[in-house]
Amino acid sequence: MRLATVVLRSCSPDDYLFEPARFVAETREVVSGTVEHVNTLSDGTAVILIWFRAPEEAVRSYVSEMDVGIVTDISPAPDGVVVYIHFEPTGVSDVLLGLMRQHEVVFDVPMTFTDDGGLRTPLIGREDAIQAAVDGLPDEVNASLESMTEYNPAARGPLATLTERQIETLRLAVDRGYYASPREVSADELADELGCSRGTASEHLRKAERYVLSELFR
Repeated sequence: MRLATVVLRSCSPDDYLFEPARFVAETREVVSGTVEHVNTLSDGTAVILIWFRAPEEAVRSYVSEMDVGIVTDISPAPDGVVVYIHFEPTGVSDVLLGLMRQHEVVFDVPMTFTDDGGLRTPLIGREDAIQAAVDGLPDEVNASLESMTEYNPAARGPLATLTERQIETLRLAVDRGYYASPREVSADELADELGCSRGTASEHLRKAERYVLSELFR
């Protein structure tokens, strides 16, 4: 059994696949957003739970301005707000929900909205089934594979949302004393050992730190 991490984005650089992705990417008050649950109902509608690390006022304003669903409920949660939406799938969302039913893969949660308006989603299944699900995406969806590893249920936790390269960078930083006081290795030295630029190494660390801390303080 394999676990793939796939990021879905619009093929149009000026568009978003999902309105919540736009909200996360373009709203300064929003730290992050994750899809915690999604399910299709027998009448063809669907329900989704999205957790936003954002002020409640900003989320309520977004929901009131966007006609996002048949029924919407907003509940305060630790360090954020949970939004429940019962909606009629159309367009890309309808296709994606259809893929969940058609292919022998599990679209796992949490799915995380990226800073640039994409949706990072874990897929679990045989490698050929995962590839078939990705191949079934509509033309307007760009899918980039971030990682493909053996599925290990015991590995769920703060590191589960990281790419292999981010984990490698974070592990090296810890091993070499980057977080020691005083610091035992510089970002330049980490970059040399990783074979990348200082900017790339720092970006891997920044994203890894953000994901891990966000999970720990949920």
